[in-house]
Formats: sequence, C-alpha cells, structure tokens
Amino acid sequence: MYRTLCLSGLLVLSGCASMEKNDTFVPNPEKHIVRGDKENAVGAYYYLAKGIDEKTVERSITIYFSEFNKSYQYDLCPEFKGYNALKTKITDNSTGNVEYIHEEMQVDCMSTLTVAEKKNNHVLVTLDMKRLDGYRVSFQNGVEDHFPIVTETKTSFMGHKSQPGYTKTSSADPSFNIFSSEVSYVTLF
Repeated sequence: MYRTLCLSGLLVLSGCASMEKNDTFVPNPEKHIVRGDKENAVGAYYYLAKGIDEKTVERSITIYFSEFNKSYQYDLCPEFKGYNALKTKITDNSTGNVEYIHEEMQVDCMSTLTVAEKKNNHVLVTLDMKRLDGYRVSFQNGVEDHFPIVTETKTSFMGHKSQPGYTKTSSADPSFNIFSSEVSYVTLF
C-alpha cells in the first residue's frame, strides 16, 4: 500500500495550483531519503531544504554514485506515491443522486543522476530530480480530492575532482510555507 506526499525544488518545474480556502496541505512524511551504495561510492549528491527558522533541515536527499560516465535512476517517493484522484461525477437524473468515482493513481518520482568524467579531472553531474512535496487535499461539496505537488529540479554541476560542485537557491513556495531555502551540492570521495 502506498502513501501520498509532495516535494519542492531548485530549478523548478511545478504543477501546483494555488490553495483554496477549503484546501489543506499534507506534507510528504519521507523527510530524509538516501539512495545508492554508500560503501562503494566515489561521490554523492546532496539536497537540503531548511525550514522557516533557517536552521532546521526539513528535508534531505542523498544519492550516492559508484562510477563515473554512468546514469543512475532512483524512485524518490516509493512509499507515498499512491493517492486517490476524483475521476468522475455521475448524477442520476431521475433520483438526483450523485456518485463520485475515484481512481487510484501514482506519482512519478523517477529521478536520473548522470555523472561524467571530463578532461583534466573535471566532473559533470547532471540531475533530473522529481520530489514529492506533499498533497493538496481539496474538499468540494463534502467530496475529498488529492492533488500531488511534485517539484522537478533540473540542474548541472561542473567541478574539479578536488573541489565539489555547489549551487544554492531559495525558490521555496511561500504559499505552503514549507522551506525557506534549499541547497544542493556534490561531493567526490
């Protein structure tokens, strides 16, 4: 059984609608995600999202990679990707009864990390990361509907093997008051 949740990002492509009065936000309970093999890693990608207080790490993602010149795929929301979406409203004209049909859906959080070794010990790391921030739960006429909030981050880091690549952003969505700032970086071991 899957649970539902949402993510937020750096260079962002987001399908979020604005919150209505009768809507609530249910955050993704997966706060700290680790993927890959730490024991055999040659490097790692780190994502940190800080809370409103600018000190607390509200969410972190660590992706270890064990080889250069390779792409890695990871599901960043395996436990909470399932949700019920309102699909159809059926009205019986003779009785006036209304039936709402929900459909079990799944959020796509498949993310790709590509690590390429370039000339002179330079490394290029390219990331297409889909993070589930949570769900917007809407109530219309007593009927519940779920809308996943997924943030897709597409970014690249170019760095020298002796110095990690680094980027920072503070593009958090203020309407949900989830994060005040987000940091992303790569470390080579």
